[in-house]
Parts: sequence; C-alpha cells; structure tokens
Amino acid sequence: APRDAEPGALAAERATARWHEQRDSKTCCMRCLVELAQQVERDWDDERLRLALLAVFRQALLDLGESRHAELRWMGVLGRKMKKLDFPLHHFLNIALPLNSPARPL
Repeated sequence: APRDAEPGALAAERATARWHEQRDSKTCCMRCLVELAQQVERDWDDERLRLALLAVFRQALLDLGESRHAELRWMGVLGRKMKKLDFPLHHFLNIALPLNSPARPL
C-alpha cells in the first residue's frame, strides 16, 4: 500500500485480507468478526476509519449469508440490516453484540 494512503483505507485493506484468510473456518471467522467489531467500537470517534471498517464488517456479514456453515448463515441478515454505514454507536452494538453468542439470537 502507498506510504501516504489514509489510515482508514489501510485498516480496511488489512481487515479485508484477514477476513478472506479466515472466513472458511467457523471458529476463525467468528473470532475475526468479533475482533473487527471491537476495533470498530474502539475507533468509533475516527469517522473515516470507522466507516472504512464498517464497510468491511458489513461485507463480512453479507458473505456469511452464503456460508457453507448453516449455523452462520443467519448473520447475513445482520449485514442486510446495515443499509447505510453512518449510524449511532448503539445501533452498531445491537448488530455486533449477538456475534458473541454461539447460538442464533431470539
């Protein structure tokens, strides 16, 4: 990546690469999603970084809608609920918190 690239773009590029490496393993992809959600929350106040990471997070959830692991496919619904990326932190947490649960939320 170019040395002068913006931090949001670099973080998104790294997160996307990590997701593509780990999405085939059920355990690894869940860990990757949880860590990405934690990074989004941690960097929430940096708008450009947050939006770049949220785009990766949404795409990862959408990818899971096509997962070979049936128990992960429901997460595609969460990605489809993210119609836009500029929303309040509490909305993000409502999407991200169910990821810490091993079973589908009720």
